[in-house]
Amino acid sequence: MAAESQTASGWLTIIGGLLVGGLLVCLPEVWTGKVRSLVRDSLSPGQSVIALAIPQAVNGPAAGSPEPVDSSWQRQARYWQAEAARLKAELAEANRVPEWPEAATAPLMIKPQLRQARVIGWERRGLATLPNAVIRGGTANKIAADDLVLASGESIVDQGQGSGIVADDLVLAGRTVIGRITRISRWTSTIQPVTDSEFRGQAQIVRLQDNEAILGAEGILAGTGKGDCRLLHVGTTEPVAEGDLVFTSLRGVPLSPPLFYGTITRAEVLPGEPDWSISVTPVIRGTPPSEVLVLGLSLRQSKPQLDEAVDSKEGGP
Repeated sequence: MAAESQTASGWLTIIGGLLVGGLLVCLPEVWTGKVRSLVRDSLSPGQSVIALAIPQAVNGPAAGSPEPVDSSWQRQARYWQAEAARLKAELAEANRVPEWPEAATAPLMIKPQLRQARVIGWERRGLATLPNAVIRGGTANKIAADDLVLASGESIVDQGQGSGIVADDLVLAGRTVIGRITRISRWTSTIQPVTDSEFRGQAQIVRLQDNEAILGAEGILAGTGKGDCRLLHVGTTEPVAEGDLVFTSLRGVPLSPPLFYGTITRAEVLPGEPDWSISVTPVIRGTPPSEVLVLGLSLRQSKPQLDEAVDSKEGGP
């Protein structure tokens, strides 16, 4: 009898799992997204601990190997060597971003807000080189979907609703756009990389010549899902060349100087087509940094100081 009851309970568990799985498949995307958010929130504490413990786990001695007397010093030395190598690699990536020429530009009525977030997980989606990352922190931290991310496919970060993040905030590494916030839960947020097939952003071609920025045509940066991007809606009458740079457009991201997307690696005119066929290679195509910045934009409550200084000069003797 005991064996029969165990078999019956086993079958009930299997049938229940199949029913739940079938229900999740049939549910609309809105509800499945909510289920994913609940699962991520429940897993975020453990993911955060794992993310913090990874450096020690990677650089510690192999299991079962004899530890020398000074093993603690060796572990610390290996850890700091790995940390120095990581920082050196991130610095090399940052140096690849071209420096925007200094110019006297009027301050904008937009106030940028940067929030630091740690990448704690990844989700594979499509054929993108980068997975989707999740960061810790969400609406509680004032992060929104589509906020720009500086630098980090779709990833999970440790910031969610409580941090003020909102959808469409950009995600950055330095002054390089690596994606945007797409989904937000209570404690985590999901980053969509610029290479994702659903990513779209307003962009502008820039050519640096003799330390001067020559602004070119504007277009739409679109991910291909294959590790690179395309620049759409640039007419064949516009000057375009391989090696030209692609930055954010002031129409899409009202920041000066603008943020960097990548470099044009292919530009050709196809027969009968009114627009250029342009391929853009983003700066970061491999493993993103462990920490990113989430950029939110808000209107200033008062006029910028430069405007006030100009007004005072005009009204002076």
